[in-house]
Amino acid sequence: MTNILLLSVGTRNKVMQYFKKEFAGVGNVVVTDLTEIAPAIYEADKHYQVPRIIEDGYIDLILNICKKEQISGVLSLIDPELSLIAKNKERFAEIGVTIIGSSYDLCEMALDKMQMFTFAPRAMWIRKRFIRIWMLGRSAFRYL
Repeated sequence: MTNILLLSVGTRNKVMQYFKKEFAGVGNVVVTDLTEIAPAIYEADKHYQVPRIIEDGYIDLILNICKKEQISGVLSLIDPELSLIAKNKERFAEIGVTIIGSSYDLCEMALDKMQMFTFAPRAMWIRKRFIRIWMLGRSAFRYL
């Protein structure tokens, strides 16, 4: 059985529905969130209320959930947590859990606009071109 753990699901009900559909008959979708009133937790097979990601022992708690639920892969749905789980990739690997996400350095770079600007100049060129086209008027979008 292949079980996945989605972290910080919040209001992402549609995302949960897609995962449930894809994991039907294959495994379980287990989720976490800070609050019991996060609507997406009720779409999952099982949910856990967890403390804020900045709290001491947060990663230990997530690792314990992974062990208990026999999790194969972990994916966070919020940017700061992507860095946190990437930073602890080895700890997850020790218990056979794959982190679904980028490296720690890339996650951190994505949070820094200036680093992203120097890393991806083509993306900035595309953005500038989009703004220029937008300034021509909405009718220009019909020809893209």
